Amino acid sequence: MQQEPYGYQYHRLFRGMPNYRWWKPLVFAFLAVTFGFTLQVAVTGLAMAPFIAAGDVSSILSIESRIMALDTQDPFAIALAFLSLAVWIPAIMLAAWAIGIKPVGRIWSVKFRMRWDLLFSTFGWAALVFAVTQLLIIAVQVMLSPGGPAFGPDAVSGFQWNLAITTLVLALVLVPFQAAAEELMFRGAMMQVLGSWIKNPIIPILLPSLLFAGAHLYDVWGMLQVGLMGVTCAWLTWRTGGLEAAISLHVINNLGVFLILTTGVTGSTKQVSETGGAWIGLLMQVIMLALYAAIVVRKFDAKRREEAKAAALVGALS
Repeated sequence: MQQEPYGYQYHRLFRGMPNYRWWKPLVFAFLAVTFGFTLQVAVTGLAMAPFIAAGDVSSILSIESRIMALDTQDPFAIALAFLSLAVWIPAIMLAAWAIGIKPVGRIWSVKFRMRWDLLFSTFGWAALVFAVTQLLIIAVQVMLSPGGPAFGPDAVSGFQWNLAITTLVLALVLVPFQAAAEELMFRGAMMQVLGSWIKNPIIPILLPSLLFAGAHLYDVWGMLQVGLMGVTCAWLTWRTGGLEAAISLHVINNLGVFLILTTGVTGSTKQVSETGGAWIGLLMQVIMLALYAAIVVRKFDAKRREEAKAAALVGALS
């Protein structure tokens, strides 16, 4: 695992804040939640303003169910759902600034900033691993149910390509912020708040991952998949000293899922709570996460060794 110059691992970075006190992480958490929900209300209010002005009561009352459904044939609800999560990035950063966490970039990594090179390199590996495992899922499902029911846009009642394209564009623009916000919340803020009191990384890794899984309204199989992804993201965050690898995996996973839903290739454009082919999905999730984690750690360690050799060479020449 990587440590910052003061010797703290990622989940312990709050201990290095100026004038640390045991209660400061609690105040930070309270402020982050307050700012987050305030911004969510503001975004929702602005989005609903035209319906309120028009007296469109039905649209106002239906918005919650539309957001929960996450139907990719409903671009408005998709955009509002993504934005209401993305606002947690400024909320958490503002809370860190308000409580005196300096620099606020310590929430991103042990380098006190986003390590863009690590983010972009892991992004490519996440995309490759996700594509391979999805192809494996399709192959297994075809073998297990040859001549099964027809899927695709034609199987979706009222499917409209203009809505699908609009949603896809929105996903490409907003999902990176939505995924980064969830990582900042569950693998960043929560891990560091717990880590400020608990030195062993096990609880800061596991507890936020359980909460992350519980925040998704899936069946047991689906929650297991989300929980495993949460644990993997948390472990990689601790192991690499930052959120970059977790953000890459989360972004690619969400973009892949919404690409599948948007095109209607599975016969549905909505997110559902029931996980079809449960054991297949869980098995492929395990394979995907294991492959991704192994690749990231191997590449990360190799780069650190190169940096150490370069630093030693510079030191010898100076």
